[in-house]
Amino acid sequence: MGVYFAMFAALVFFGGPGYFEWLVLGAIIVVPVLVLTVLPFWVIFEKAGFPGALSLLMTVPGINLVVLFFFAFTQWPALKQRGQGKNIGSPGPAPEQQSGRS
Repeated sequence: MGVYFAMFAALVFFGGPGYFEWLVLGAIIVVPVLVLTVLPFWVIFEKAGFPGALSLLMTVPGINLVVLFFFAFTQWPALKQRGQGKNIGSPGPAPEQQSGRS
C-alpha cells in the first residue's frame, strides 16, 4: 500500500513518477511474471531429467522457442533411466494385475 501512495505522491507533487518510482513499479510487475514463467518450466525440465536452470532461458525472447523445440524433440534423460528410450508415446510396461482373491 505504501508503494502506491508513494507513486501517487510523486504524480501529484512532482508531475509524474521519477526513475525510482518506475523502477519500483517495474519490479512489482516483472518479478511475479518471471516467477510465474520460470517456476513451472523449472519443475517440468527437472521431471524430464534436464537441469532446472534451463528454464531461465524461457525468459529470453527467441531463445525460448529454440529451447522449447529442443525440449520437444530431444530424448529425455528421465525416459532413458526408466528404460523407455524412444517410445515416448507408450505408457511403459503394464503393472501386474492383482486378482480380487485374497
